[in-house]
Amino acid sequence: MDQLIDPVSLSSDGTTLTIIFDDLKANNDVHFEAQHSDNLTRWFPIAESSVMDDPGMMHRHILTAPEPSEARKFYRVVRYTTTVDDLDGDGLSNSFEATLGTLSMDVDSDDDGFNDGIEWANGTDPDDANSILDLADLPAVEFVSANSHFIEGDAPTHDVMLQVSGSFSGTVSYSINAQSTIPGTDISPALSGSVSVNSSDGTIKIPFIDDYEIKPSRFLVIELDSVTMSAGYRLGGGAIHVSCLTDNDCYWNGALHDELFIRNFRLRVLRKTGQPSLIAFVSGNSDGLIDLDEGLSSQSLGIIPSLPQEVWAATDVMDTSVRFRAVSPPLPVAVSSFKRFGGGGERVSITEEPLTRTITLDCNTATPGQKIDQKLSVFGTFTDITSPADSSKTHLKRTREGGLVLVKEVPLPPETPFTLDPNP
Repeated sequence: MDQLIDPVSLSSDGTTLTIIFDDLKANNDVHFEAQHSDNLTRWFPIAESSVMDDPGMMHRHILTAPEPSEARKFYRVVRYTTTVDDLDGDGLSNSFEATLGTLSMDVDSDDDGFNDGIEWANGTDPDDANSILDLADLPAVEFVSANSHFIEGDAPTHDVMLQVSGSFSGTVSYSINAQSTIPGTDISPALSGSVSVNSSDGTIKIPFIDDYEIKPSRFLVIELDSVTMSAGYRLGGGAIHVSCLTDNDCYWNGALHDELFIRNFRLRVLRKTGQPSLIAFVSGNSDGLIDLDEGLSSQSLGIIPSLPQEVWAATDVMDTSVRFRAVSPPLPVAVSSFKRFGGGGERVSITEEPLTRTITLDCNTATPGQKIDQKLSVFGTFTDITSPADSSKTHLKRTREGGLVLVKEVPLPPETPFTLDPNP
């Protein structure tokens, strides 16, 4: 079938028309044809066009053709993929064209600007120049839904479905709005592509990058490329799809609640498909600096110390679709020194015994098949064991148990605006 090629440049010396264009998909079974029009509706082939490769740049080609005698205003290049059974690449086999009465060596037998295969599929006569397609007759291609949600790591690709209002088989091109995502960070570098549509539907597969980096939620905007009637289809009303990408690497705010009071803490969960989950108890913004982060440190609210470090990697982790469990390393407990008056009125210095705290978190995700990052909040239980540095002072050991609440921090999308083409 035919596909439009975007030209790089077009020039004419009054006799010869020269069109330079790129075609990354070119191969030995491809035929290029130059066409012209005065109204963008009827297109006519330019006879005796020839194509040569540009020796200075890979995939770049130079097409030359006689300047049409008619005063045409528009030009384009169309690619046809040919086979032994379909010598002109119009989508109709040589034997079928013999039965139909069209030319097996001419992609447009009646020279009305419409591919023989497209005309036959849409009910017009490919051998009658007066029998042409109307835009409303073409099947409409559009997205099944206007939006979707995808969590990083759920699958290697995010599948976005297309639907067709009629019968169409061919290639549909799309582009990803470069302002809505970062190639090489969110998705694989390609910002454009094409998908095969077979009769009634097709699937665009967007490969997302799964990593150990915490990023804000992003909006991925996919737009179907504009087409002309010769493509064999038209764009339906849903030609733009917006997908919200949520990171599976994130921070969680936690609260330990027992019969005495509530203590706050912060958890960092990093996950990469096929790799061990990296779980850490953190204070502040976990930037690794020994400071209180201008009041952001959870040491001011809860139980994760900022000294001598801010990140405390979990020593025991269970991270499955039905259970989440993490055990903290021994955390130093802040102790205080003060003075009091002795029996004789003298000042006596008192220093509390150094202690360490080990926290065990245990959550049942409640929904089989969902890991913790696929939820906004989870509930569970905790065990907090405080032990003296001196193991002989067993009377100082305390064990506390209670309820656990974890709430996911969902960073807002970046404020950099992106624009949508109102007429894609």
